[in-house]
Amino acid sequence: MATKRIFVFSEDLSHPLDEGIKNVATQVIKALSINASVQGACRLGGGVLENITPVPNINRLLLSWRLGRLIRRFDPDVLLYIPRWAGTFADFLRLRVLRFYQGRARSVLIVLQPKEKSKLQTRILGYLRPDSVFTPSPRVIGRMRELGIPAHFLPLPTDLAKFKPAQDEQEKDRLRKKFGIPSGKFIILHVGHLNRDRNLEALVPLQGRDRQVLIVSSSSTSSVSYEDDRLKRALKSAGIIIIDGFLEEIEEVYRLSDLYVFPVVRETGCISWPLSVLEAMASGLPVLTSDFGGLKELFKQPGRGLRYESPTRFLEAVKEIQQNRNEPSGRDEVGLANRFFSQTLQTIIDG
Repeated sequence: MATKRIFVFSEDLSHPLDEGIKNVATQVIKALSINASVQGACRLGGGVLENITPVPNINRLLLSWRLGRLIRRFDPDVLLYIPRWAGTFADFLRLRVLRFYQGRARSVLIVLQPKEKSKLQTRILGYLRPDSVFTPSPRVIGRMRELGIPAHFLPLPTDLAKFKPAQDEQEKDRLRKKFGIPSGKFIILHVGHLNRDRNLEALVPLQGRDRQVLIVSSSSTSSVSYEDDRLKRALKSAGIIIIDGFLEEIEEVYRLSDLYVFPVVRETGCISWPLSVLEAMASGLPVLTSDFGGLKELFKQPGRGLRYESPTRFLEAVKEIQQNRNEPSGRDEVGLANRFFSQTLQTIIDG
């Protein structure tokens, strides 16, 4: 059987890969390249992946003679679009433009979180329909199926070689000294952008005499500003430690911590499969999280280091976890998600 050819377009693959969508796009391209011939293009970036060609001056609708030529020359079996804006109405329109360049290819869209659409836009989607949608969002799956568009659940991968538990308390202490984190406290970690949609105010009550909340803000040089300065000042005034910017070795921050907390409840606050939650599980941390996105699609029951609670009950839950330091590791569950991810990508290849 001939090797399938897949052409991938994603707007932003620039360094650093500190945003969920850039990270996911890169991982998907690498994984597909194992079992298929993959070429692609991006608007921002270049050099991250050898098989991706930058097309910097392309317009917002992806109308581009150069992009069209790249697609026609490659003659793909599949056109895969991983949009920076995670599934807006315009993203469906852009995929239709990509399909115009090579009409015989199957069109596939990866949608990482729900986006609201007007009634008119929803009706038009019936005409713009891709051949299939892959998403970690149960809500998106439901909406697509209502429109007669095949939709599949897609968990996202985590690097188990990179994210792993601390070897011992000595390693934790060494890493805490490196980052200037108090060594004698119970460290509660959150990783993500500093904005109101992430419900970070729910972390303030967790800061206490024997507990230290640590936030690693992943916003860097992106053209999109994710940081809320007023929120940042309020968190700092509560005693919360904030580490700004991109950390090349973010895995070290997980290893120095005792608990990972994910308070996001709004679907606009994060992609529907929170990468940081899985990175924390892979790092051997107990995870306290809201019932967010597609987590329960794969991890239906709490346990194995993962606990679901309303953020209004986080403080009580933290105290219970703090008293019981023998929470089981969730690394096996992360391995399960990785296998499911690989199997689902094969569906993109095979159709």
